[in-house]
Amino acid sequence: MLKRILSVQKYMIARMWRCSKMLFFTTFLSAVVAGLAPTLTVYLSRQFVQSLTHLDFPMSLKYIAAIIGAQLAILIFNRVIDTSTMSVYSRIKVNMWFETFEKTCTLDMAIYDSPDVRTLYQEARGATQSNRCNIVLDSAFSLFSKFLTIFSLIAVLSSVEAY
Repeated sequence: MLKRILSVQKYMIARMWRCSKMLFFTTFLSAVVAGLAPTLTVYLSRQFVQSLTHLDFPMSLKYIAAIIGAQLAILIFNRVIDTSTMSVYSRIKVNMWFETFEKTCTLDMAIYDSPDVRTLYQEARGATQSNRCNIVLDSAFSLFSKFLTIFSLIAVLSSVEAY
């Protein structure tokens, strides 16, 4: 089962690369930003607390401004990426639907009438129409993002000195 899931992930990433290299890079960049954003917040919060403990109030205000600015920049970045990728995902969906349709048109009627082929066709059409292709792709990058968050947080938290 895991082998099949990884095979589908690999196929969808390769498909995304063929259809739109820009979509691939923006989705990858979005995953990197989403993976590092919590770490940035933790790091800036740590710096804020340290500045408070040293009674450096002007620096504390700078860290508060940096936290708010970083969150605002991430929000704007995500909106821009979501807007730009929406149309590309629609184009990929249409291309996949036409490709599925073209392949079924070239089948011999005897093959098409077999229950196995008809089931495969229905599954492919359903996956295309319900955006499961996009979900599969997004889940692959989301998994990458979560691993990036875990490892970057471990790196930041391991540098914290106990008082």
